[in-house]
Amino acid sequence: MRCFGEASLVHEITGGMGLRRIAVQDKTTWLALCHSCHMLIHENPGQWPKSRQMAIKISRDPENFDLDRINYLLSGGTKGHPVDLADIAKYLEPV
Repeated sequence: MRCFGEASLVHEITGGMGLRRIAVQDKTTWLALCHSCHMLIHENPGQWPKSRQMAIKISRDPENFDLDRINYLLSGGTKGHPVDLADIAKYLEPV
């Protein structure tokens, strides 16, 4: 995703999982987006799986990327790993 607008909204990668209260306080779940890109994610969830959102996170905010933490939240507090690096790699853009 090449976002050319001003990043004026914060999307919580795990926010739609009933975890918004936790996600809004956790930088590992934050994804800064312009309004248009934020709406794309919400209006087209099938095209924007968590792995794709996490690819944007790792590209734009690597210092706050924590796969284990996001997976912990996505799995509802269990130690499962719903998303792995191979899932994310499919969406990474070449540098």
